Amino acid sequence: MPGGPSASGGPSASGRPSSPGRAGTRPEGAGRPAPVAPPAVPPALPPDVVRHAVRTLDRALNGVSRPGGHTVRELEIAGEPGSGRTLLLAELATWARRLGLTVVWCPSRVPPVTDPAGAPPAREVPARPGAAGPERRVLLCLSGADASAALPPLPQDARVVVARAVLPERPAAAHADRLTLTPLGRAEFRALVGPDATTERRELLYTLTGGIPGWLGTLSPLGTGELRALARDGLFPGPVPAQARTLPPLERDQQAVVRAAAVLGDPFDPAVVAAVADRSATEVLTALDTLAERGVVRAEGAGTPLFRFRHPLLRAVLHARIPPGTRIAAHARAAEVLRAVGAGPAARAPHLARSAAPGDLGAVRLLADAADHVLCSSPARAVEWLRAARRITPRDAGERLHRRLALGLWHAAERTGDRRLCHTLLTDLAALVDPGTLLELRSRLAVDLGRHDEARALLAEGLPTAAGDGAPALRRRLAVLTALRGEPAAVRHLLGHDDGPDAAAVLALAAAAGGDGPAYRDGMDRALRPLTAMPEEDLAGRLDTVVRLGWAAALAEHFPRAAELFAWGTELAENTGHGGMLPRLLLGHAYALLALGRLREGLRSAERCEAAAAPVHPELALRARLVHTAALDWRDGGRPAAGPGTRLPSPAEVHRLWWAVLPAEDVRAEDVRAEDMRSEDVPAEDVPAVTGPPEDGEGGSPGRRAHALCALAAGACDADAVVLLADAAAGFARRGMALREGDARLRLAGRLTGLGRLDEAAAEAGRAKELATLTGSGRLRGLAVNLQRTIGARRDRPGAGGTGTRLSAREAEIARLVRAGRSNREIAAALFVSEKTVEAHLTRVFRKTGVRSRTALAATSHPVFAQG
Repeated sequence: MPGGPSASGGPSASGRPSSPGRAGTRPEGAGRPAPVAPPAVPPALPPDVVRHAVRTLDRALNGVSRPGGHTVRELEIAGEPGSGRTLLLAELATWARRLGLTVVWCPSRVPPVTDPAGAPPAREVPARPGAAGPERRVLLCLSGADASAALPPLPQDARVVVARAVLPERPAAAHADRLTLTPLGRAEFRALVGPDATTERRELLYTLTGGIPGWLGTLSPLGTGELRALARDGLFPGPVPAQARTLPPLERDQQAVVRAAAVLGDPFDPAVVAAVADRSATEVLTALDTLAERGVVRAEGAGTPLFRFRHPLLRAVLHARIPPGTRIAAHARAAEVLRAVGAGPAARAPHLARSAAPGDLGAVRLLADAADHVLCSSPARAVEWLRAARRITPRDAGERLHRRLALGLWHAAERTGDRRLCHTLLTDLAALVDPGTLLELRSRLAVDLGRHDEARALLAEGLPTAAGDGAPALRRRLAVLTALRGEPAAVRHLLGHDDGPDAAAVLALAAAAGGDGPAYRDGMDRALRPLTAMPEEDLAGRLDTVVRLGWAAALAEHFPRAAELFAWGTELAENTGHGGMLPRLLLGHAYALLALGRLREGLRSAERCEAAAAPVHPELALRARLVHTAALDWRDGGRPAAGPGTRLPSPAEVHRLWWAVLPAEDVRAEDVRAEDMRSEDVPAEDVPAVTGPPEDGEGGSPGRRAHALCALAAGACDADAVVLLADAAAGFARRGMALREGDARLRLAGRLTGLGRLDEAAAEAGRAKELATLTGSGRLRGLAVNLQRTIGARRDRPGAGGTGTRLSAREAEIARLVRAGRSNREIAAALFVSEKTVEAHLTRVFRKTGVRSRTALAATSHPVFAQG
């Protein structure tokens, strides 16, 4: 091609890629860049994305003519940096070379790869022989900073497709085709991470990357603990991984600006950046414009002068790559600049925590004030700042300051769920606080660790000697533990005259556990009225009250209300940084959703709970895995591998809680009889008493009672079991427990089939199938379909006189439906059989009646119809 770009895409003479330092360089005397091979393409792009891009490029090859002598068409691949734009350009280059097109890469620094002759492309695209035609067609791939570069000199007769990697907010060029790459969904991202990653690790990676696959290589070398710290603090806890994403070379002013911005954190003010970077405002704004064009930063939004980094991990990488001494000095300068402009303690604290010298009591007090300010909204920050304050506090600073720092750190660590730190701090607090306060802290930690008996013993021992302000706190803590045992009278005695929302929630929990409906409703109403009127920052300190109300609703079998309360608490915890409460809230949310049959949402909450609880609360993580396993069992049928340490709950737990979500066969009938029948004061063998009228009002327990009836039905004869299971299905329906209702109706249909009551059995099986469809339970659906086939087969058996010309009952029924104008599909749906079964019966009907068509069957008055 004289005067045009040279063809590329094949291997070098040695069969290896050409040197990156020489790739794309201009030969001496050449007037345009030499083409280079595209970068390596790992299989990270979804095939449908690649196919769509290839089709878009194919259309672009037939683009419109523009002034200037060339036939030019533009293809824009829009997306965030790291979303796979360059990878997709490389895929298109591979496809274009196979069609004989010339590929030119800009910039020249894109590393080449080996493309051996005959090797398959990254995605299999059928070649079109001769597609290039007589014209010279060029695919010009532009990426990165050169996406807005001018075209190199091209031959006059070239048909050119300019493929550019652009940012999403850039306006589309006229006559350009645009393909937008969006962040990956969780399912696509899970496939990239691999099946061996834990639930917590997958969730951390997805949250930190925001679904941008290009950042996965940066985070992959980090351990789960390091990912956890990065998610908490927004900064790498140690050196940045060697393969972290990097920025292209920056000019001196631009480098100073990004370093100052990385120290300040998102969002940052250009004026403060100018002061920290020691640059003029004009220099900083000019640098920010360039950095915005290159996808490094972006404006915060209209009406504000603030900026932020394009991706939070970019700030973390840049901050980690600042030399340590320079970083400390920059934080000290940032703290001083913020003090000079009148910033509050919370704005100055991050910089003092990283730069204050030991013995600086002014910095210690400011860090303590800042921690108090953010304790409710961001307890993780409070932990960071109080740890820094304790590190620089001199030993002779005074007991009062040491007590303030240690006690504040304990409360902040409790809110973040760092129970290991809480346990460590108890040693220091023993010499700083009074015995009543220390006893309360020890009992709270025991409760958080699931050691309720230990906490109850501690409180019972310390309450008689407690005095002053400490006694009410101990009484409330002991009242909560007593409420879990279903003892409302003892709870009222402990709470005394306390009528606040916290006390009302404890009473509601005790009443629900004890089956006292009116007291439960009263406590729930008295707690919710003031809570719903509180501002979010005040309500964040009462998330434990929301948890108690949610479990009270769950124990009272008001699962829709329980789901709403747990969802409300989860949103509050996320908005205010109370990560320590998330496992308890998410576990309750997953439990309530699963009880209601909302499998997809329940699975998601159970996964999130396990991820949040695994590092700080193994017992809660175990229970989350139990709910997750039960949900998978309902959804897919067949128990999945639950992993090491997973166990079924004890019989007492089944009675009190887990019966609502576990499939019936996971609970032994004798355990349920012993627990549930005793709680109802009904002898286990007294079936008529159990099947009496259910309790009326919201205080009843129709769901728990229905569960006991299912257990009793397992050992009863068909006739008695039909009565028990019909009552159980109605009880589950009253509480909206769709999965358990469907299971009870399937069992009922099976017993009805055994009694020969096939029409009733078919109706129950049909209702169970509807519930399976509603909930997405493959397990229930499979059982329902199998039972319907069994019922259909039982109906198809001919009687003693079923030969000759006499129609069987099923044949007569199908004939009547045909004469009524129903299609085979409609008949099959009505009778719960397959269309092939309908056709087989219809063939026998035609033979017995002597007709050959549906029309003739509808018109005949054959005497056999009188016999059907």
